[in-house]
Amino acid sequence: MNPYLVACHITPVHHLLYSDLCHLKPLTLLPTLVPSKTILITSTLSSNYRIDNALITHPNLYISSRIVVHGIDRILDLHPQRSKMPPLLHVGNVLGAASSQTGE
Repeated sequence: MNPYLVACHITPVHHLLYSDLCHLKPLTLLPTLVPSKTILITSTLSSNYRIDNALITHPNLYISSRIVVHGIDRILDLHPQRSKMPPLLHVGNVLGAASSQTGE
């Protein structure tokens, strides 16, 4: 397994439960551990919630005080051209994560 590929599937947004994901709008971009890559929310339908067109098949598969793991049906296809596009919506603006990370 390529460590770079794994890092592209991890978002530093703290404790993002499935219920938190459901509050995000389509086209929201989530940061990853790779600064040049983002995860795109592509569908927010409860029966068809998708990130980068990968279906979340097992929401909240593992939950601890530090991480949440969601099962998806395929490896994310993180397009390099999107990493250069300005984000349409930042997850920090939706969940308040940006202000909590900066200590505001």
